[in-house]
Amino acid sequence: MSPAERARFLLLREKRRKVARADRQRINEELTTIEERGELHDPDQVTVIPRYDEFPANYELNTAMNEDWGRFLQQAGFEASISRLDMPALIVHAEGDPRPM
Repeated sequence: MSPAERARFLLLREKRRKVARADRQRINEELTTIEERGELHDPDQVTVIPRYDEFPANYELNTAMNEDWGRFLQQAGFEASISRLDMPALIVHAEGDPRPM
């Protein structure tokens, strides 16, 4: 993500918290496009690949999950226990991370 895209991404995320529900859809669409560009080897292809708009991201859930995850990371001893692992680890939040990606 270029510095300009990153700045726009952060600005849109902040705006999304403060706008009316009707305006959130437009902001979410632009955020999705910026995020999807980062997922591709050739970011210019984001406009020609199939869209998955029938599975829109649930940003309210995502915000709640991030807040919950942040509290989990702040638990005493968490970092120390993870640092003692001598193998790669995949940490999945809850039964299956329902975060919309």
